[in-house]
Amino acid sequence: MKNNDTLYGIANKNETSILEIMNKNNLNNTNLIVGQKILI
Repeated sequence: MKNNDTLYGIANKNETSILEIMNKNNLNNTNLIVGQKILI
């Protein structure tokens, strides 16, 4: 993750949903940490 990245922006850019990203990465909320790696 880079500064100012959001799940909403990442989901839109990759034509997926926030919920799908959260489920693939076992995320409990939409907070992201700079440097965090996630599966799309």
